[in-house]
Amino acid sequence: MGPIAGARVGYVDGEYILNPTQDQVKEGQLDLVAAQRRLLDHLGIERLHAAVGGSLGGMQVLQWALEEPQRIERAVLVAASS
Repeated sequence: MGPIAGARVGYVDGEYILNPTQDQVKEGQLDLVAAQRRLLDHLGIERLHAAVGGSLGGMQVLQWALEEPQRIERAVLVAASS
């Protein structure tokens, strides 16, 4: 099946979904931050010198700063909404 004009795709709970709601988009963002946290824990990285992100990445950096400020020395958000 080809792309659908005007459709958005989200990634929530390990699945791609078509036209996600705003709540599902937020949940997907939290999934990404949780996956990043698990990776850092697995690698034994306790603290980041800096977290930098633009757009969706910036929203993830903001989520990190809100949830675990002790793990990020510097947060740089570029063109991210709050």
